[in-house]
Amino acid sequence: MSKYKRIVVSIIVFILMFSLFAFTAYIEYKRTIESDIQTLKDKLNVTRTNLESNISSKIVAVNGLKTYVELDKTFNQEEYENFAKAVYESSNDIVRNITFITDTTITHVYPYEQSANIIGLDLADQPEQKDLILYAKENNKTIITSPVDLVEGGVGIIVRVPVLSHGEYYGQVALVFDYNKTIEYSGLRTLQDDYFIKLKTTDNIKSKESIIWSNAHGKDYVFDYNMVSANINMYNANLVLEAVPKHGFNRKSTLFNFIMLIGAMLSLLAAITVYRLMKVTDKLKVNKEELQKSYKDALDANMNLELTVSQLKDSEERLKAQYDEIKNQEEYIRFLAERDFLTDLYNRRKLSMNLEEGIKSGKNGTIILIDIDDFKNINDTLGHYYGDKVLKYVSRLVSSITFFEEYTPYRIGGDEFVLHIPGDISKDRMKTFISYLFETFGKTHYIDNIKNTITASLGVVRYPEDANSVDEIIMKADLAMYNAKKQGKNRYCYFEQSMIESFDWKISIEKELREAVENNLFYLMYQPIVDAMTGRFKYFEALIRIKDSNIPPNIFIPVAEETGLILKIGRWVMEEAMAQIKIWENMGLENRKISVNVSPMQIQDYELISFLRDELIKNNVDPADFEIEITESVLLENREHNIKVLENIKELGIKIALDDFGTGYSSLSYLTYIPVDKIKLDKSLKDRFLSLDNSQVIKGLISLCHGLDLKVVVEGVETLDESENLKIQNVDYLQGYYFSKPMKKEDATLYIENDIKKD
Repeated sequence: MSKYKRIVVSIIVFILMFSLFAFTAYIEYKRTIESDIQTLKDKLNVTRTNLESNISSKIVAVNGLKTYVELDKTFNQEEYENFAKAVYESSNDIVRNITFITDTTITHVYPYEQSANIIGLDLADQPEQKDLILYAKENNKTIITSPVDLVEGGVGIIVRVPVLSHGEYYGQVALVFDYNKTIEYSGLRTLQDDYFIKLKTTDNIKSKESIIWSNAHGKDYVFDYNMVSANINMYNANLVLEAVPKHGFNRKSTLFNFIMLIGAMLSLLAAITVYRLMKVTDKLKVNKEELQKSYKDALDANMNLELTVSQLKDSEERLKAQYDEIKNQEEYIRFLAERDFLTDLYNRRKLSMNLEEGIKSGKNGTIILIDIDDFKNINDTLGHYYGDKVLKYVSRLVSSITFFEEYTPYRIGGDEFVLHIPGDISKDRMKTFISYLFETFGKTHYIDNIKNTITASLGVVRYPEDANSVDEIIMKADLAMYNAKKQGKNRYCYFEQSMIESFDWKISIEKELREAVENNLFYLMYQPIVDAMTGRFKYFEALIRIKDSNIPPNIFIPVAEETGLILKIGRWVMEEAMAQIKIWENMGLENRKISVNVSPMQIQDYELISFLRDELIKNNVDPADFEIEITESVLLENREHNIKVLENIKELGIKIALDDFGTGYSSLSYLTYIPVDKIKLDKSLKDRFLSLDNSQVIKGLISLCHGLDLKVVVEGVETLDESENLKIQNVDYLQGYYFSKPMKKEDATLYIENDIKKD
């Protein structure tokens, strides 16, 4: 065979053999592309899971609030905040605020301070939100909006959950997610270096597609081919994640390059071998050694081929390892969906699932809601980082309980934990367990070498005896826990139906108080206080009333203090009293002094001093004509701060009287340091010690007060005998029905004028 023919045959062998390797390399290339596509799909699925988890978990959490509203529409802002707080604090700051919309108007919001300005806003007047508001209202569907400009500023993603009452639309709970943090926590930004990504949604109302987030600005054409997508279907929202690698799906793996290199080498070797074999064949008759050499070369080529096969097997092992890693990632994602990220305890979602399963199977159980007392003080004084350490410590405490063989601890948000104890547990055994629980908490705990005293308030609910749905169980446990806190904290309460009834009663009083504040339905009555020696008028005590209402002050004042309305009401009383002083001054009446009652909550108002100073200046009132009355309860909390405030009030020239002395926490020792000018002895003290046998007690107390340079007023004087007896005891002033019942301002004016005529 000629040299030309040997070359042609060798080239054909090279082409055929290299084609086989090229085909193998092409298969590897396709596998690499499919692997890259699958990797991208997995990353998009993780991102989708993050989005769904961040949004859906908050929607599940807010269903408790929704159920509560459906049970009782007459909730107020404070009650709303109590329920919204747990949802908000479990959100890792992804939620900006949680609003309640009555019909289409915002009526409640949490947190209140940052978003109070949006209360009263009718969202039906907001073009960007009107259609979705009405869509949720008319279709009774939970919806998620694309990013919108918020009326309170910034950009947010809003989830609207309709609320029904007796089957009829009542309003919506709106979760406002921070746009940037929602994107950040989804993990989208971690992909933007390697991929062009687009998160878009289709408006169900206008069938209009809009971009929620993208890093492919001006490069939308890249999504026209080789695009990978993931659909996110949540609550009537059609979201789509689209992504392509920035450099396309054209990556060539190391194995691809290796196959091509080995293929080229082996094909070339085979072509050379064939060429040589043919040449040897031609020379076989002449040179036998040349034939043997060609045979050896062929054996060497075979060894190289075996090496290539071995390397291909190694690549297969690596692919299997990658598959196992992906499976492990799936297990981790499933773990995150059911666990609290901070403590590794089961989360609220898992609690709801387990309770739902127990209820459907007809099982009994007990839920204990644990709320750490004064946890906010830990965050405020030692910081949130230390607060997280305390929460982890508490999670270990509730996880190490050995009292019950079977129980499950959860952290459902903020400083709230839940113990789920299955089975029918007697109250006696549960009482023993709760004592054990308080004993565990009550020990001294050292966290980072800092001594901590941990107490908690507990709410206990049994199912199905107390409730037969997940939301109802959690809501009633929250009510029981709240009642335990009201009783002084570090206590527990079983849920009772009276808690809801008491809740309704307070709501009705609060509603009447709010109407009185908004419509100016308050008025003042004036009861005279007279000189004990002469019986002549000295000044008035102003007593607040509500027009056309039968609710007495001793009932509505505690509710006003509990709801915070006492601040507005108290300021109205002081404004009205100073205005009346000015009226009497303009009439030329000299005895025009008025004393008003001030709540401990008002004393803790940091703006009280500036308010009093401004009112004195505005009305041009002499501070000597104005007096405030406080009770002993100002010494129970924030004593040092409250005493400092009282000293600042005295610096304004205003006198201070200590009212209801002898009814509560009275201690003669604090009379030496509390900055008051006058003591008002309560009627109960007068009734007990004014008799002849006990009169020395009154006399000694009055003498002690005079020794401290304090004036003494006795309240509740109803007879002439009492008046004469108290005069003998050297009392300074008297007050009671014997002299006059409380009277309207017109009658009070006549009372002053008639007293003047006695001169």
